[in-house]
Amino acid sequence: MLTFYKKSIGLFVMLMIVSALIAGYCYNKALLEVNLLPRINSIYPWNLQSFSDDVLGGVSTTRFIESNNLIRYQYKVIDKVKFPYAGGMISFGMKDNEERIVDFSRYSAISFSVRCEESNEMTFHLHSFDSEVTRKDDIMSYRIAVRDFSCEPEESKITIDLNHLVVPHWWLKKWNRPITDTHYWLDKTRAFSFDNDDRGPLNVELETRITTVVLHGRDVVYLWVGSSILLFLWLGFFIVILKLYTKHIESEVNGRLSRSKSRIAYQKLSLGSRKDKEKMQLIQFMEKEFSNADLSLEYTMAQLGLSRTKINELLRSESGLTYTGYLNRLRLTEASMQLSIDSSREISEIAYAVGYSNVSYFNRLFRVEFGCTPRIFKELYSTCENQSL
Repeated sequence: MLTFYKKSIGLFVMLMIVSALIAGYCYNKALLEVNLLPRINSIYPWNLQSFSDDVLGGVSTTRFIESNNLIRYQYKVIDKVKFPYAGGMISFGMKDNEERIVDFSRYSAISFSVRCEESNEMTFHLHSFDSEVTRKDDIMSYRIAVRDFSCEPEESKITIDLNHLVVPHWWLKKWNRPITDTHYWLDKTRAFSFDNDDRGPLNVELETRITTVVLHGRDVVYLWVGSSILLFLWLGFFIVILKLYTKHIESEVNGRLSRSKSRIAYQKLSLGSRKDKEKMQLIQFMEKEFSNADLSLEYTMAQLGLSRTKINELLRSESGLTYTGYLNRLRLTEASMQLSIDSSREISEIAYAVGYSNVSYFNRLFRVEFGCTPRIFKELYSTCENQSL
């Protein structure tokens, strides 16, 4: 059994190491990080546009200074309209008049570093296509989902959860949508925008800098592939272990059965050469009566007129076993022979036939004697018979 354990542990440790390497590789490959900056290297072509209250009749302004390696703009929020704002928009498309809808459903978050000349409350917008409302020539008709964040003179990193944005009530009211209609579509994204509004300084030109805009998500294909490989490897491991265990048990059972048969055969041969009448009577009596479920030491003592001490002394000198141990040896050896000869018989039937009235007790004794349960023993011999045929 020690050899089997050593092989099993060795295979298990090896598989754990391989599994950890595969899981780590697939997990890292599944993590998506897509940089939108520098703009020229972005896998999603985009251009930078101003995003201000001019659509509401306002006069707030945005002037871009840099739009390739970072988004840097100077803005002035002028309180001419009720809700003034000014900022920048990442519009997906190569030209100002080109519209492009992008599928961002693989991404769960967007992060960026931001710095404002003066403390300000800003808003991130996701603009998605709404088939019932959107007009291609009107960016405000694209469904807006927002999240506010703070912008300070010291640069800070902001992470926005793209799955938990809020569709503002003013947008729903503007386009006559129900107040409960708060869904939006990442797979129909038209643009991202950042704005500074009247929660910050008004009527003064200030500067905002946005860098390292990164989309974060997962590619589930790698997770599925990794899971499939690991499932295949572990299934194979259990199959190999089962085969090793079966082979070990078969070898162990055959060895124990052979030793049991040899001991019983030796005992029978040795009795013929002995003239010890008491020992001969005892052994012959037990070989004849062992299948009797009521056979006990007291019954044997009464039948043969021998004391408890004498019976155990005779059996120990012959087999090294006590009365109970020798009786179980006889019964279990006979049971193993019957299981190997006729695999169609029920285990309980054989247990009763060799003198056990309790099948669970028989199963425990059999496992101690042969290293496996009667069911496995029967299956092993059944397999051997089928292969020989």
